[in-house]
Amino acid sequence: MSSIRYKWVTALIALVCTIPLSACGNQLANFEGTLLFHNYTSYESWDGQLFTVDLASKKLTNLTTGWKNVKHTINGSFSSDGQYITFMGSQKDIEDWDVFVTHWNGTKWEEPVNLTGPNGKRDEDPKFSPITNKIIYKEDGVVATISLTGKPEYFAPGSMPYFLPDGKSYLFEQAGDIYLSKSNKIDRKSTRLN
Repeated sequence: MSSIRYKWVTALIALVCTIPLSACGNQLANFEGTLLFHNYTSYESWDGQLFTVDLASKKLTNLTTGWKNVKHTINGSFSSDGQYITFMGSQKDIEDWDVFVTHWNGTKWEEPVNLTGPNGKRDEDPKFSPITNKIIYKEDGVVATISLTGKPEYFAPGSMPYFLPDGKSYLFEQAGDIYLSKSNKIDRKSTRLN
C-alpha cells in the first residue's frame, strides 16, 4: 500500500473513531435518528435483509418482511428527506443486481420498485444525493446516476461512488485510486486524490 493511500485510510479511520468520542464527551450520549443496515449469512447466499434501528427507542425493524418481489437487499441509503430508501437487490426469481427504491407511505415501507432492471448488468452501491432524490451507483464498473423517474446517465469507469454535501460533486474509486469529480456532467473532469 502506498504511503499516501495509507495516510488517507488512516485519516478516515481516525475521523470515524473521533466523531463518536467527541460527541459523547464525559457523559452517555443520547442518540437520535435511524440507523439503516443489512445482514446476510454470506454474500453468495442471496439472503440479505435490510433493517432499521430507531436509536432513541432501540426498536429493530426488518424492512424486507412482506416484500414480495425482491431478495438479497443490501447497501441501503436514505433520501435526504427520509421518505425513500434506495438499495441494491435482485428480483425474486433472478440473481441479477439492480437498484431499487422504496417509499415510506406514513405507516410502512412500500413494495420496492426496480429502477434499473432486470437488465443483466451489475447495478450496485446506490446512494442518494444529500440534496435531491438523485441516486449515484455503479453499473458494470461505470459510475451512473438516476432519478426516481428518469433514465440513467453514465460517466466514467469507477466504483464506490459517493455524493459530497453539495449534491453535485462526488468521490469514486478507479484502479485503486480515489477521484473527485466536481460536476455530474458527462464531460466532467476528475482529480486524483491519492
